[in-house]
Amino acid sequence: EPPLDVSILVKSAPHSRAVAARMTILPDGIVCMVLRLLAQGRLNEAADTASQAAGNLSPYDSSMVWQSVLKALVHQGSLESAVWCIERMIEAAVPISLLTFNTLLSSCAKAGDLKVAERLWTTMGHSKVKRNRVSYNIMINACAQGRNLRDAERWFKEMLYEGHTPSRVTFGTILDCFAKAGSVQQAEACATLMEQSGFPLDHIIFNTLLNACAKADDHARAEEWICRMLDQGVEPTVKAYNSLVSVYSKAGMLPKAESWFRCMENRRYCKPDFIIYSSIILAAARLGDVERTVSWMNEMIDAGFEPSGCCFNALLQVCARSRCFNAATAWNEKMRDAGLWASASTYTVLINACISANDLGGAAKWVSLMVEAGHELDSKTLRTLSRIPPGPTMEGGRHWGRA
Repeated sequence: EPPLDVSILVKSAPHSRAVAARMTILPDGIVCMVLRLLAQGRLNEAADTASQAAGNLSPYDSSMVWQSVLKALVHQGSLESAVWCIERMIEAAVPISLLTFNTLLSSCAKAGDLKVAERLWTTMGHSKVKRNRVSYNIMINACAQGRNLRDAERWFKEMLYEGHTPSRVTFGTILDCFAKAGSVQQAEACATLMEQSGFPLDHIIFNTLLNACAKADDHARAEEWICRMLDQGVEPTVKAYNSLVSVYSKAGMLPKAESWFRCMENRRYCKPDFIIYSSIILAAARLGDVERTVSWMNEMIDAGFEPSGCCFNALLQVCARSRCFNAATAWNEKMRDAGLWASASTYTVLINACISANDLGGAAKWVSLMVEAGHELDSKTLRTLSRIPPGPTMEGGRHWGRA
């Protein structure tokens, strides 16, 4: 075990001069001894030592002994031992404030230790301290950070059952949890309850609802929410439009995606970003529409955004499948000018398209570029090359089959 820093214990355990006078170096001695016993796993001895020291003091001074041990444990990050200390304090009838409980609960949540947090929650139930809204918020937030939707929802329902009114922060946290899981109905029910509780929906909540719809690929509900957003005078953000355009793009509904893009473009305070351009480019490429893919790539570049390797690869592949080899060559050069190289799978698609079109010279060119880019000819590429009939050779006299 690392040596205990006594100076930290002194700072974390404020005590009166009277206590220090009656107990020889309280933090340095008793507290240090208790912590060392805990570190050695000698829990009963630690409890006895603290109890004996506290038993000779007034209730206030006795409380200071336990508080000193507790604060030192929290400072060290020994949360399980800190809960043990709380349990011993309850046994010794030492008063514990709600603030102390919530502070320790928050420390457990920040450490991501839900098991210890739930143990402390049970311990709170055994004390006379009543849990409040803050207590529930801490548990809900801890579950949300751990992507534990089921437990977050359980704590939220218990919070309502116990008569605590959720705050805007609580609603936002649980809504975000539902959104990340793509649970549209639960997110919408939570938003309704939020409005009924007197909290109007703002752009953050609308964005969260749109994110839930996008996660669930529910374009109809996404459009309803952004229309409601506009009707209520809430200005949609770039994030809101991104969610809507993305869900239409994934569904292959390119005209709808383009329509909402233009709507966004006409808004005074909301301009398209890199993400929304990329969504439409990838959607057009998936549909095999070379003309629209090229058009959106050019528009993206004109807007001052540099297309990603993903966008370039999608464009090269759609050009290959449409046998637009000249366009593929031109865009490959632009891609290299941007310091990017096509992926191995893209080169394979281009080689395969050239072979299918009986353009062996084009296939040879793409093989050379693939090797130049540092890609090895994998099994998929070699299978593609094996489709070439016997006879043709590459430059230098090598047979295709040995490429």
